Amino acid sequence: EMVLWDALGAVLWALLLLVAALSLLRLNAIRLSYRRPRHAAVVVLGDIGRSPRMMNHAESLANLGFTVSLVGYVESAIPDVIASQPAVTIHAIPTPRRLPRGNKLLYIVAAPIAALSRSLALLRAITRGGRKGIVLLQNPPSIPTLMVARLYTWFWDGSALVIDWHNYGYTIMETTGAPGVLVKLARGYERVWGR
Repeated sequence: EMVLWDALGAVLWALLLLVAALSLLRLNAIRLSYRRPRHAAVVVLGDIGRSPRMMNHAESLANLGFTVSLVGYVESAIPDVIASQPAVTIHAIPTPRRLPRGNKLLYIVAAPIAALSRSLALLRAITRGGRKGIVLLQNPPSIPTLMVARLYTWFWDGSALVIDWHNYGYTIMETTGAPGVLVKLARGYERVWGR
C-alpha cells in the first residue's frame, strides 16, 4: 500500500513539474511576442517547387524586408526567383514514404507513426534559423502541421501563426479512402488546432 502511494506521489510531482515547465515556456513566449523579429517561417508540408502560393508568400515577405525560412520537401527544382533571393533560406524536410492505401488496418497503424516522424522533422526545420515573428503555413496537410506550428508559436517564441487555408485536410482524407473514424478525428483536429 505504501509503494502505491509513493508511486502516485511521484506521478503527481512529475505532472506538477510538467505543468510548471509548460507555464514558464508559455510566459516566456508571451514576453517574446511583444518584440517579434522580422523573420518568417513559410511552411509547406509538400514539395516547395510545386507550391507556387507558398513561394509567392516567401518572395512577398522577403520583398517587405523579412528574412524567410522556407520549410518543406525539396523534390523538384526551386525556381531561380526564390533560389537567388538572398533573404530566403530553404530548410528541407526529408520526404516521407507514402502511407498504405489498400489495407485499412495497416493504414491505422502506419498513420500515427508517420505523423510523429513528420512532426519531429517539421519542428526541427522550423526551429532552425532563430526566432520567428511569423509562422505562415499551408493547409492541407493539417496533420501534423497545424499542431506543430501552433505548439511552436505558443510555447517556443510567441510568433504569430498565419494559416493559408487552401483546403481542409479531412476532406482530402475522405477522397483517399481513409477509414471514417480517422476522417472524423482529422476534422476535430483541424477545428481544435486551426483556431
